[in-house]
Amino acid sequence: MLKTFLNIHRQVATSHRLPNLLSALRVQNTPSQFRQFQSSTTRLGRTTDYTIESGQALRTAPNNNHHNRDRGEGLKRQETRKKWIPVSARHSQHNFITMDGVQEQLSHPAGEATAPAPISVAASTTDAPMQPAPEASKSESEPLPPTLKRPHESDTNPRKKGRTGPGEMQKNRKQKTKAQAGLDATLAIDAQRLRERHGIKDEDIKPQGERFSLLTVTVDCLSAQGEGLAVSEAKDRVYVVPFALPGEEVEVKLCRSIEDITFTDLVRVITPSPKRDDSLVQCQYFGKCGGCQFQQLSYADQLEHKRGVIERAYKNFFHLAPSLLPKVEDIMPSPLEYQYRTKLTPHFQGPRRGGWKADAPVPDIGFNNKAAPFVLDIEDCPIGTPAVRKGMKETREFVRENFRTKYKKGATLLLRENTVREPIKPEDETTLEVDGTTSKVVEVTDPATNSPVKMLEKKLCETDNNKIVTEYVGKWKFRNEAGSFFQNNNSILINFTDYVRSKLLLPTSGTEQSAPKYLVDAYCGSGLFSITCGTPFKKVLGVDISAPGISQARLNGIENGFSPEQLEFVLGNAEKIFEKIDLPADDTSMIIDPPRKGCDEAFLNQLLEFKPKRIVYISCNVHTQARDLDFILRDERGKGYKVDSLSGFDFFPQTYHVEGCAVLTRE
Repeated sequence: MLKTFLNIHRQVATSHRLPNLLSALRVQNTPSQFRQFQSSTTRLGRTTDYTIESGQALRTAPNNNHHNRDRGEGLKRQETRKKWIPVSARHSQHNFITMDGVQEQLSHPAGEATAPAPISVAASTTDAPMQPAPEASKSESEPLPPTLKRPHESDTNPRKKGRTGPGEMQKNRKQKTKAQAGLDATLAIDAQRLRERHGIKDEDIKPQGERFSLLTVTVDCLSAQGEGLAVSEAKDRVYVVPFALPGEEVEVKLCRSIEDITFTDLVRVITPSPKRDDSLVQCQYFGKCGGCQFQQLSYADQLEHKRGVIERAYKNFFHLAPSLLPKVEDIMPSPLEYQYRTKLTPHFQGPRRGGWKADAPVPDIGFNNKAAPFVLDIEDCPIGTPAVRKGMKETREFVRENFRTKYKKGATLLLRENTVREPIKPEDETTLEVDGTTSKVVEVTDPATNSPVKMLEKKLCETDNNKIVTEYVGKWKFRNEAGSFFQNNNSILINFTDYVRSKLLLPTSGTEQSAPKYLVDAYCGSGLFSITCGTPFKKVLGVDISAPGISQARLNGIENGFSPEQLEFVLGNAEKIFEKIDLPADDTSMIIDPPRKGCDEAFLNQLLEFKPKRIVYISCNVHTQARDLDFILRDERGKGYKVDSLSGFDFFPQTYHVEGCAVLTRE
């Protein structure tokens, strides 16, 4: 067998394709022999794992081991399993964005109200109110609608259930396909609503056409991920079409199916939408790179679509009466539509073991290709700030010259903007060299004298995760580790934090009641909201379970002139995060800004026990936000809370992402 493997090795080394190379290599090969073959092929420096199925020829399973943590707020890592897998389970040629801690369940219990159809860009310009739905019971015994699990719930792996043999394993795969594929719950629901609109039943679903064949479809609407959704002319499948707009007739290439959903590549637009304007596109890689979805769409239409996404999130995941919710406000726009992003993480692939060979070619350095599991070589990204774009060019050149000696394998690169301000001496003012982008003169208030002074502001790019970088939000100064989390669009932060502060201080209902006097900042991180919103409050308490975040928040509080008596940051335990909060609930506002997976049950239960007067819930995932509001208002302890407002903020123009804000007041 070893001789056979070596022969294969030589053939693979001279070809990027594997036709029927090993039709004779079948079930008689043992797992140890397969691992020997796999090890032999990976030494080529390639990024493809080869899988063998009993009774079939050799097939390939693309390795999607690269991870873009920041593009579009993160593409989920998909690891290729190093074991024997059937061809039917080979990895997708698409990157799926999944929500951490979520196991999607797509079945709907009998009697459950179904949400209306998705809102397309064309349809979302209307201000029609949400359709009423039956009032849901608040009984604790009633199960949560199973469309989006909370992170505290059991994330059982369907692959481990009922595995009594190959036949049973294959049966379980067919039953759990969507969950196993990591299909985003929101995309699955959007596709299901589209099927309902067109009357497509389960028995109508037909197998996908031949893979990589061409098909013409008309896009019906946009999914929450910004991709076009279409149904076949025979009304037997739903197609996902990237970079397409509602109403467009497009030619697509069939790539892969998950049950009733087929993922495609856009080949060409036959009949464009009136809303398409390709002159707006500023990136030559748009349509290939998976980072942006809407460069061909006007900014006003992008904002209206994102308002529709918030509406649909509450229709899909908030299962109480829609009358409990106010109308979603217009989305707050970003002052910058391009050159706004202060952090990018390009990456490159490399050998998984053994290091680089002396004659290895320069790897592609950039971001994930939308249609295939490899890195697209990108030398510039127009949504990055000028300093980050400059740093990207310099970092790419460094990698190209040093990848064989500085890196043993592929890597994710950090590009983080760092703002440095230096006093300007009067004699130097006329000789300063500034370009208006990475350097300029700014006027700030000297805290010592309370008088204006001129400073030279430089924008630099930091590539070391552990270095401390500085960012200014109005008059406030924040210092953080370059690799830590901080909002990535500085241009919107002043307007955003002003809005949040106004909601925290909004007087409660009733003529005798006044605004809350105390502020609790849960998930406080390095103190963004505690510091920018804390001045009007008598006492501010920031709570987080991250020790490095709390340490940096304390330093930022001192840097911005807060006394320990007014601003305090405490490290909390995840299960007892509220035990150190000793403020009167009736006079307290609370900010919640959890990660994408939303709040877990332990946190929500503590929140409902504490019962702050006002809650301002900020979320980078409006779907889990809607689910959590359903939990709060469904619980008996949540009686008396009223949703005052629902709004959104566009931190990432040209992408599908939208930040949500919900304000609740206890009456």
